[in-house]
Amino acid sequence: MVPDFVANAGGVICAAMEYAGTTQSVAFATVEEKIRANTGAVLAEANAKGLLPRAAAVALATRRVRQAMRDPGQGRRVLGRDSLKRRSAGIIASAVPETVEQRE
Repeated sequence: MVPDFVANAGGVICAAMEYAGTTQSVAFATVEEKIRANTGAVLAEANAKGLLPRAAAVALATRRVRQAMRDPGQGRRVLGRDSLKRRSAGIIASAVPETVEQRE
C-alpha cells in the first residue's frame, strides 16, 4: 500500500503545473509521471531497507526537503525562473487592493 501523501500528491503537482502555465494535458502527464516515479522510489526504498512504505516515504521526503533547503534554486529550475517571476508579479498585482487614487 502506498502512503496517502504520495497517492494524493496529484493535486499539488497539478497546481504547480497550472501555476507554471502549462496545458491540462502536460499537467496530467506530469502528475502521472511523478506519481509513478515517486511510488516506485518509495516501494524500492521500503523493499531495500525493510521498511513499511510510509516510513520509506517519510525518509525520502525528508531527504528531498533537506536537499531543497541546501539548494534554494531547485524550485526555480522545476518551474522556470521567468515563469515564476511573471506569475508572482501577476498574483501580487491582483492581490493588492486599489488605492483611493486608482478608484477615482
